[in-house]
Amino acid sequence: VSSNSLEQIRALPRPFSRVREINSLGRGLQNMSNRLSDIMQNLEQKVAQRTSHLLNENETLMEQSTTDELTGLYNRRGFNLLSEQALRRAQEQALSFSMVLCDIDHFKYVNDTQGHSVGDHALVAVANVLKEHFRPDDICVRYGGEEFMLIMVGMTQSDVMERLQKVRSTLTDYAGLPDITLTLSFGMTYLDGPFQKSLEELIQDVDAKLYRAKNEGRDRIVS
Repeated sequence: VSSNSLEQIRALPRPFSRVREINSLGRGLQNMSNRLSDIMQNLEQKVAQRTSHLLNENETLMEQSTTDELTGLYNRRGFNLLSEQALRRAQEQALSFSMVLCDIDHFKYVNDTQGHSVGDHALVAVANVLKEHFRPDDICVRYGGEEFMLIMVGMTQSDVMERLQKVRSTLTDYAGLPDITLTLSFGMTYLDGPFQKSLEELIQDVDAKLYRAKNEGRDRIVS
């Protein structure tokens, strides 16, 4: 039954016919159309409510699947989903693109001597400091273990360096972990103007620079 046919039934004249039986049938059809119309309207409302509920559930599941449970940063899955979008936006709009890979220095020693609970607090502390010093639309990721990845689009190189230096100084004076001193090593790549680098190339570049920072004494930025 379509909505149009129900409207046509409700529009039948009253009385429908001088013949009593036919007129009674017409009234019955009109009553039936009214009930069907109410049922269809309720059904549409229920479908709309269920659709909205499913959309909210899907958004929640997507957020959970792309978020690191401990730190609240994006996880590796979130990085995979967002990094290509950020790189494409920078290339299409001719914006600068910054990628930073950082690693907590001597993290294994912290776990071994202070316990994994303190190690978890250290990870959360680093995550909070990174979120504090970067913009809400920058991509902050717990890349794996004690490694963190940052992606910034449309930020100057001097601004990136200034923010990283503030992260270093904040961690050095961090009061939440009085028994240990947290330091980070950073590998950074910065691209400005038209560029055709792939995401894989950029990851390899920051990874190599982080390796250099580790070998050169840690607690430093290599760009």
